[in-house]
Amino acid sequence: MRIKVFVSGTSKDLKIFRKAATETLKGMKIEPIVQDHFAPDHQTVCEMLRDRLSPCDAVVCLVGHVYGAEPKERPEHERRRSYTQMEYDLAIAMKKPIYRFFLRGEPNADETKVKQQLQHRHRRLLMSTDQLYEEFSTVEELQERIAEIEFKKLLSRIHNLPYRSIGSLFKGREDFIRELRQRLSDDTHAAVIMARQAIHGLGG
Repeated sequence: MRIKVFVSGTSKDLKIFRKAATETLKGMKIEPIVQDHFAPDHQTVCEMLRDRLSPCDAVVCLVGHVYGAEPKERPEHERRRSYTQMEYDLAIAMKKPIYRFFLRGEPNADETKVKQQLQHRHRRLLMSTDQLYEEFSTVEELQERIAEIEFKKLLSRIHNLPYRSIGSLFKGREDFIRELRQRLSDDTHAAVIMARQAIHGLGG
């Protein structure tokens, strides 16, 4: 099965970088997915992006200083976001692995102050998370960084069970399973998770 990677980035300042990223992925035998054209209304854009992101195994997110285009018809309860910001938020909601790349430099003077502030806030928010990110200034630097990503590990999970999910067939040791679930989902057990959890026993 071929790996698919969604490449996100504004056309105004990142078009050449986005193209370079897609070419690099192709050279790695990975299928790049890009969304160039957007509908004017917010709902259609969300549906379109979900359809594009759904089959993707990961997202390469290029973040520049330009806010870019945004839906013109936005519901009142929705905060103001550009197309690329929507791509990022949907990727997060869909729990896609995201590789973040930030363009060095200064804010784009061609945009309004409001748009500059919105993009600056977006960059600052993404950089403030505990997720790793890379910075780049040139096409060559970006290509080198992307070429180092081991995308194949995304498909390296071993599936040797006869069912996609064993569901109700799995029985017994409810207390142990409950404790394991708590350890894996509780932030206070971060040190335990870092040390990994090993489960062993008889087969069958």
